[in-house]
Amino acid sequence: MIRQDYFVRVIREFFEALQLVINSKESIRQKKDRIAKLYDSYIGDSIFYHTASLEDVMDSFTQWREEERLPKMEMLARLYFVEADFSTALDKQMMQERAMMLFRFIDRHSTTFSMERQRQIEKLEKALKKKED
Repeated sequence: MIRQDYFVRVIREFFEALQLVINSKESIRQKKDRIAKLYDSYIGDSIFYHTASLEDVMDSFTQWREEERLPKMEMLARLYFVEADFSTALDKQMMQERAMMLFRFIDRHSTTFSMERQRQIEKLEKALKKKED
């Protein structure tokens, strides 16, 4: 129970820190640096999550206990989602695709429905469809 409470606190702390980055008046470079620190602090090596194949990214979640995997995936999906807004076209599309894949995976496997997750999926679908046209 204590471990679960701690993990819930970590998740809350992560989303608060991410919101601070989103709302900050910093330059895009500074925001990207802060996001990289969030990867490193809460998920793992930011370089790995930018260069690894999707299969390797998914395999990386086995390092966490089963009940922590989906929340960690959601943290990573949110990082990709937010970082896409600060990225160049090619990186932006890759991050949007990865965020979409993770959000859909979470949506299929989670026992918790999230309107926020649904809105993000819809936003990503529209953005990626626009690129196809």
